[in-house]
Amino acid sequence: MSENPELDALAAEAEPEFEAEPGIGHNGAPEAEPAADPGLAIALAMLAALVGNLVCARYRVLPLTDDESRAIGQAAALVAAHYDISGLDPKAAAWIGLGFAVGAAAAPRVLMARQTVDGEAETVAEGAEESEAPDDDELDQTRPPNIETADPSAAA
Repeated sequence: MSENPELDALAAEAEPEFEAEPGIGHNGAPEAEPAADPGLAIALAMLAALVGNLVCARYRVLPLTDDESRAIGQAAALVAAHYDISGLDPKAAAWIGLGFAVGAAAAPRVLMARQTVDGEAETVAEGAEESEAPDDDELDQTRPPNIETADPSAAA
C-alpha cells in the first residue's frame, strides 16, 4: 500500500472483480496466441524433412513433400511458441539451424547413393544365387591347359 489513500482506493476499484479464466484477458477478450518464429519454423521443417525422409527411406514409402515438411515445421514452431526457449543462445541456435539445413540437403543424396550401392550388391547376389555351380567338366573346359597335365596327344 502506498502513502496516498486515494490512490489505494482507485487501485482497488480498477481491479477486476472476477478471476480471469485461462485464455481470457483482463478486458474479456481472448488472449492472442503466441506467434511462431519464422526462422524456427524453417529449421524445424528441415529437421522434419531430414528425419521424415530417413524413416520413409527405411520403410520404402513415399518421402515427405516440401509442403508436408513445411506444415510439420510450422506446427512444431507453434508448439514451441508456448514454451520459454529463450535460454538457447542465438549462436547455438544458428549452428543448430545450419546443421539441420546441411543434414536435410545431404541426407537424400546419401540415401540415394546407399540404395544404388545396395541395389547393385543385391543384383550381384541374386545373380550368384540363380546360377548353378559348374560341374567339374565345365571347369576343365574353362581352365587354361596346364603344361604338366595337358594331354600330349592333343598337342599334335
